[in-house]
Amino acid sequence: MKKISYWVSLFIFFFLIVDTIQAQKINVSGKVVDSDTKLSVSNANLIFDENEYSTSTNTNGQFSINLPAGKYFIKLSHISFNTKVILIDLNEKPSDTVLIIQLEPSRITLNDIYVVSSKIFQKYSDTPLPVEVVLNDEIQKYEPQTISDIAAKKPGIALQRDGIWATSISIRGLNGSNVITLVNGDRIETATDLDGALSLFDLNSVKQVEVIKNASSVLYGTGALGGIIHIITEENNVSNNFRISANLTSGLNSVNTGFSNGATIKLSDKKWWLSVNGSYRTASDTKTPAGELSNSGYN
Repeated sequence: MKKISYWVSLFIFFFLIVDTIQAQKINVSGKVVDSDTKLSVSNANLIFDENEYSTSTNTNGQFSINLPAGKYFIKLSHISFNTKVILIDLNEKPSDTVLIIQLEPSRITLNDIYVVSSKIFQKYSDTPLPVEVVLNDEIQKYEPQTISDIAAKKPGIALQRDGIWATSISIRGLNGSNVITLVNGDRIETATDLDGALSLFDLNSVKQVEVIKNASSVLYGTGALGGIIHIITEENNVSNNFRISANLTSGLNSVNTGFSNGATIKLSDKKWWLSVNGSYRTASDTKTPAGELSNSGYN
């Protein structure tokens, strides 16, 4: 019995010591907030007396830790805020302590940002995308009515018509909203129902037509899933002396009594140049052996 009483007494003594040690600890809790917005800061690190004690805030910016009485330097750090160090004295506050700590957002100053194009000039044979090119010589040779007429002569490109004069192209089965049109590098048309757009270009001012037969949305934006039609017009440049040139073309089509007229005027000097061109086309209804096609005329 004496032996049992000894171990019971020892257990009670040990329990009292542990309870006394725990009673000496003070609960320090609180919240870390943004000094500007007063919103809570989650995942902020709190280090007490150089890594002896540490904790971090939860998703609500709250923290809690039990500390023995004493003085503590608390270092608060977060990737988006300036580091802050504060001092608390738990000797003066024997009861639980609640802190509201504000962190100042860190300001990141960037240097000047330069945006540089990654496009380079290279041979068509070295281009990773399949490209078809229609030169001005071919346009003059075949005398097409529209750009679509001449582009459709290339493999993988098909001509589509909306009536008699309105034309568009299909690139490997994709058209309309999947094909965009550029003029001298500038995008002028996206997903529209204007199938006559390619028929409105003045062929007299076209230098060449490039057709990219592949998805090119990374380079040219949305709508380029089917490919690109790039129209390059005749250029003008400055000259050592004042220079003026003009070109006038006319055409006649008997099947629909069609007339076409085009004019180009170019002026240039040492410091400036000007190029003006335009065309006018008109036609009555197309005549066929079975009779006239109604609503096939245009102006």
